[in-house]
Amino acid sequence: MPTSTSQTLNVRALDIGQPLPHDLIDGKGVLLLRAGVKITQGFIDTLTRRGISTVATRESDEAREAREAAEAGASTRAAASPPPRSAGPAGPAPAANPSGTELLYVPGRAPTARLTVKELHAMAHRAEQAFDSALDHFVGLGPGFVAGQITDLDAASQLVAGFQRYVAADPALVLMLLRMKGDTGQSLYRHGIKSALLAMTLTHQMGMPENQVTEAGIAALVHDLGMLRVPEPVRHARRKLTASEWLQVREHPLHTLNLLDRMGGVSDSVKTAAYQVHERCDASGYPRQRPKQFIHPLAKIIAVADTYAALTDDRPHRAALTGHDAMKVLLREVQAGKHDRAVARSLLDTMSMFPVGTAVGLSDGRAGRVLRGVPGQSVQPVVVLVKNGQPVDWELDLGQVPDLSITHVLDEAALAA
Repeated sequence: MPTSTSQTLNVRALDIGQPLPHDLIDGKGVLLLRAGVKITQGFIDTLTRRGISTVATRESDEAREAREAAEAGASTRAAASPPPRSAGPAGPAPAANPSGTELLYVPGRAPTARLTVKELHAMAHRAEQAFDSALDHFVGLGPGFVAGQITDLDAASQLVAGFQRYVAADPALVLMLLRMKGDTGQSLYRHGIKSALLAMTLTHQMGMPENQVTEAGIAALVHDLGMLRVPEPVRHARRKLTASEWLQVREHPLHTLNLLDRMGGVSDSVKTAAYQVHERCDASGYPRQRPKQFIHPLAKIIAVADTYAALTDDRPHRAALTGHDAMKVLLREVQAGKHDRAVARSLLDTMSMFPVGTAVGLSDGRAGRVLRGVPGQSVQPVVVLVKNGQPVDWELDLGQVPDLSITHVLDEAALAA
C-alpha cells in the first residue's frame, strides 16, 4: 500500500482563499484544519501569534483511498495500452496573441508568495540598496540610449531581472519601494524604475507568464526615454506648458520607438507596449488616440503603473500626492473610461485604497502601516501596528477583525510620535 503523502510548509506560503487538499497539522501532529476548509488570513494570524511558523500536510483517509484508486486505474490502463508510436518533428508552438482587447483578472490566480513581517524588514534594506544601485546605473545609461551608443536592451533586462526576485518573493517588498524619493533631476529615471516595479507586480498578480512579466518591466523602464529628446527647459518647466511645448512632449513615445527600432533583439511586444503607454482606453491619449481594442494588453497595465508612479513622485511643477490621494485620482480616471478596469482591480487588490506603506489611524485609536492589500477588501488591507514608533512583528488583517477599520491617513511625524 502506498504511503500517505506529507509536506512541510511555511505558514506564509499557504494560499489564502484556497481549500486545503489535505489535513493540516502542527509539528506535534495535532490537527489544525480539515481537508476542504479554506485558508483565511485570520487563521494565519492566529498561527503567527502562537509562534507556529511551519505546518505539515497529512493525507486524509478519503484522499488516500481516492489516490490509491486512481493509481490502480492508471496501472491497469498502462498495462492494456500499446507502446507509443515514434513521434514526428514537433510543429511550431501556437503564437501568443499580443493584441487581445480584454484583460482578465482572477483574484488569487497568481502565486501568493508572502514573507513574514520580520522577513520583510530584513529584506527591505537590501531592496532599497538595489533600487539606489539600479537608479545610478540607469542614469548612467540614459545618454548612451539617446546617442544610439547602446545597441540592445541587455542592460535594461538585467535591471529588471534584478528586481524580479523581489516581485516573486513578496509583492509587498517591491511596493514599498514606490515610496522612495530623491533628486528631481533624476525623476525621469526614477519614474522609469518605479513604473517597471509596479507594472511587473501587476502583471505577476494578474497571473501572466514570467516572460510577459519581464517584457512589462522592460517596456515600463524605457517607455519615457524619448523624453530625453525633448528640450530640457520644456521637461523641467515649473509652469503650465504652452500648446507648442505640449506637442513636443506628446511626441516622446515616437522618439522612444525610434530608439528601440535601432536596437537588436527587442520584441514587438516591448516596442508596442512602450509606444502605447500614454494611450487611453477612451481614445483620449497620445500619440495616436488609439481606442481600447487597439492598445496592447501590456500597455494597459503599464499605463496604470505609470499614472500611479507619476502622481506619487515629486515633479518640477508640483509636489507628490500621497498614495491614498493618488489612488483616488486614478480611480476617477477609471470611472471616466481612461484605464482598463481589470488592471485597476488588480491594483486595488494588490495595494488597497490605502497603498502599501501608508501610515493610517484605526478606529480604536491605534496607529499602523499598510503592509499589503487583500483581494475584494479595498478598504480593509493587512496592516502592521506601530507602537512607540516601532512596528510590531505580526500582521493584522482588518477584514478578519469586526468593528475595526481605517479612519484616516497619518503623516509620518504622527506615526513616529
